[in-house]
Amino acid sequence: MSGGVGSRLNAEIHKQFLKFAGKTCLEHTFKAFFDHKKIDGILVIVVKNYFEKTRELLQDYIILENKWIDFTIGGENRNQSTYGAINFLKNMGDDLNIIIHDAVRPLISARIIDDIIFALDSYVGVDVAIPAVDTIVEVKNGGNIIKKIPKRSNLLYGQTPQAFKLGKIKKAYEMAYNDDPSLSSFSDDCGLFMKYMPEAPIYVVRGEIFNTKLTRPEDLSIIDRLFQLKRNQVTTNQVAHICGKNIVVFGGHSGIGKSICEKLKIDNNVMSFSRRNQCDITVKSHIKTKLKEVYDKYGRIDYIINTSGALIKKKLLI
Repeated sequence: MSGGVGSRLNAEIHKQFLKFAGKTCLEHTFKAFFDHKKIDGILVIVVKNYFEKTRELLQDYIILENKWIDFTIGGENRNQSTYGAINFLKNMGDDLNIIIHDAVRPLISARIIDDIIFALDSYVGVDVAIPAVDTIVEVKNGGNIIKKIPKRSNLLYGQTPQAFKLGKIKKAYEMAYNDDPSLSSFSDDCGLFMKYMPEAPIYVVRGEIFNTKLTRPEDLSIIDRLFQLKRNQVTTNQVAHICGKNIVVFGGHSGIGKSICEKLKIDNNVMSFSRRNQCDITVKSHIKTKLKEVYDKYGRIDYIINTSGALIKKKLLI
């Protein structure tokens, strides 16, 4: 869903085209689904007048021809865009699984996608949400007087994706369209589905705090920081495939280097060199000598990691 204009963000360009970590918001989101092995195709709902810009942005993925990729123009609101997408896909069979996701939720994880696809084996409607951590206050007629404070343990913060069997969501949208062609009475697809398919339970997949939406100006810095945290986070699973290797770490006796050594030395031969064992990285002969020692002992070196650096302090010249 890349058909919005982002009026609440007040940015000079549509928010799906803003950049984080070297790519636009749309590219990050698209890549998450493109890289997922269980996703067969992607339909991009495009802002009117930005059709060619969007195709050009995703051209590198299109030419790979690994998945079915297509584009269609969005409607006047979110629900009209969804209805347009449903009609675009209507000949693909009622049992088709469709996963509807905001282009401006760029940190969607493979785990969430996996859980949605698994849930669609048993349910015709699936939502994603996380537990509410704040008290939710319902006010009278959108004003300033409290009407009700629901029990927080029963409340969740809704996210996307939302997923459905094509035949069921198509039928729900057709009934909604007959009642009101503007489709403006609902904030999301699950709300519409609940009204017109009350007999069909909607399963909730556990979401993630990282799966946040770019909506307000302050979200720009939050999402940028989340990208940094996600990129720099090293887990046991991520290094599990590094096993039985010979690894040299320069600067591995303290700080980041020490932590790297501790993670890797469980299943590998890890050699750490620094000034503590007479290796100064500013002296080329020291490095050559230490690398030769390792090679002579093990017959090969698989990885070299440098976490050491020379701190140079000088006056700031203007």
